[in-house]
Amino acid sequence: MVSFSPQRLMVVHAHPDDESLFTGHIIAEALARGAEVKLVTLTRGEQGQSQNPVLRPVSRDPKQMADYRSNLLRKAIEAFPGLQHQFFGTRSYLETPQESTGFGRLSNPNPLYNLTLTGSGVKVIRDELVPVLKNFRPDAVVTLSSKNPNSDHKMAFKAVRSAIRSINASKPPKHWVVVEPGQKYEAQVGSSQTEPQKHKAVSVYQDFVTIKSNTYDYGTGELKFSEPEKLRLVS
Repeated sequence: MVSFSPQRLMVVHAHPDDESLFTGHIIAEALARGAEVKLVTLTRGEQGQSQNPVLRPVSRDPKQMADYRSNLLRKAIEAFPGLQHQFFGTRSYLETPQESTGFGRLSNPNPLYNLTLTGSGVKVIRDELVPVLKNFRPDAVVTLSSKNPNSDHKMAFKAVRSAIRSINASKPPKHWVVVEPGQKYEAQVGSSQTEPQKHKAVSVYQDFVTIKSNTYDYGTGELKFSEPEKLRLVS
């Protein structure tokens, strides 16, 4: 195992709830160490599908869903005192419907595809990420892995990777990814000290995530709140 202890950490995610589901322990542990931590959220979560029948009308209205999930994110952040947050972009990138990404842009009948995170492309997002990186000056940036099946998560990875290469810093930030199940990892973060914060943050999204006393499930099977989050350094 290698050490993961940045003093200035930026966490970049595609959607509201990613920060809590995938990096709740990482954020909580860094803040407890006295690190400065900034969360950058790339979309407002227009495509959220709630399992709460009361929210079915909201699920059919992308603008309402974006507002609802954005407000949940603001509430989840309360579990992490001191966390800085920024919704990203000079315009709001739309969450990408995953059924629209199978064969690329030309096959997509959705006229809004070019406004989505995936449809915007690496260069557009990279060019907006560069000044964010230069302003915050992180020691490390965390994203999800390029192996994650969601196209927006892949785009977040690619754009961050490209932005880090573009800033031409003498000591660029290290890029860490949260690994997918079965992937090799080099560091893990999470303990009984950070579990309550992760539990509190994830529970905010109970309309979208199945919450039990010790586990949560966002559609991929039950996971323990106590499970450490595993990281790998991108070379």
